Amino acid sequence: MLKRIFISYSWESEEHKKLVNDLGEKLENDGLEVTIDQWDVRPGDELALYMERAIKESDYVLIICSEGYKTKADNRIGGSGYEAKIITSNILV
Repeated sequence: MLKRIFISYSWESEEHKKLVNDLGEKLENDGLEVTIDQWDVRPGDELALYMERAIKESDYVLIICSEGYKTKADNRIGGSGYEAKIITSNILV
């Protein structure tokens, strides 16, 4: 069965987004089904709903935890902050 992975990261620079894009392509070449917002989100899409579904429907969530991501996640700012809330609420203890 193909494993589905959602990559959560912060849009910090074009170089950073390219790094995430390249990682996603490598993971797909290795046989995973990858979900990344820069591939899937279109103008007019509801971002919160996209994030909720992507996390819920994935087998794994890979967090690219850069300094910018950590700051946004810790302070619940922007998309990274919202994703951190969703991920935290879905962690099974």
